[in-house]
Amino acid sequence: MRLWIPFAALVAVAALAGAIVYLPACAQEGRAVSFATRDVDGLSGLFGGDGATNAEATARLFTPHGFGAGEPVPAMVILHGSGGEWSGRGRRHGLFLAEHGIAALVVDTFESRGLGHDMPYFDRLRVANVPDQIADAYAALAYLRALPGIDPDRIGVMGYSMGGVSTYAAAFARIAQAAGRAPARFALHVAFYAPCFLEAASPQTTGAPVVAIWGEADESIHRDQCARLVASLQAGGSPVAVHWLAGAAHGWNGTGDMRFYPTLPHGSPCRFQVGADGTVVEALTGRPAATDGQLIAVMAQCTATGYTIGRHEQADAEANRILLEAIAGHMP
Repeated sequence: MRLWIPFAALVAVAALAGAIVYLPACAQEGRAVSFATRDVDGLSGLFGGDGATNAEATARLFTPHGFGAGEPVPAMVILHGSGGEWSGRGRRHGLFLAEHGIAALVVDTFESRGLGHDMPYFDRLRVANVPDQIADAYAALAYLRALPGIDPDRIGVMGYSMGGVSTYAAAFARIAQAAGRAPARFALHVAFYAPCFLEAASPQTTGAPVVAIWGEADESIHRDQCARLVASLQAGGSPVAVHWLAGAAHGWNGTGDMRFYPTLPHGSPCRFQVGADGTVVEALTGRPAATDGQLIAVMAQCTATGYTIGRHEQADAEANRILLEAIAGHMP
């Protein structure tokens, strides 16, 4: 018998997703772990070189009660947004998944590279963004596959905003090959409020299912771009389930009240087209964006400003119901 709760029970308790789980302090923080990863300079760095590890990723591992005592359990790798993991979204999801019999590995791409909360936003992104997260995600996959107690064939990836971009990008076969340099793939990709500005010239995917969850009130998400992304993933071989949550803006699983930020930049108008060799061109400006510095410089030209961020209890519960259903359906 598996250690996790049957699907019917998962759905019944999903409405409690936003509730605080009172556990011992050590359980609330998870177990600190580390594993070898790659520090890359943009997608050109991800595709280049021999794929050898050159950095160490730090993460928090959350495991279900009785972990290691019974049959192996499924797991999810969790990737943070461009604001980092300091808001605790990953930790809260780690606790939530562990309570439902699913292990969770919350990866901190910024802290792993010495990028702290006090560092200016764009300065962090000039050092690490989506390509580093993708490298970390596949390094986390390798770590979990070798971990006793984890089912190596039932490991998925999920992420918020920038982490959501990394999540769906990791499903494209060429990017997955460049990042992992191994045949292992994720069993599931779940993207939370991810901008749809990254397009792959070769749409072939790993074949793993993708679940995309967006908020209907999120001004930073462009539906036409997302429709193109979904069509590309489907054409490449991945089934895609799309969910639009009523009333939800960006960051519905955060802790702050919903608020419109008129000067806050977002990259949804941009269209970063990734070639089969890792070259990247932003379609609106025609400029290369294959390195971290180039990417952030180009975003300053094609980005827009103003969108709403904040917690939405109903959307949070609905998104977690969708998450549990996807895990139960695709990693049974």
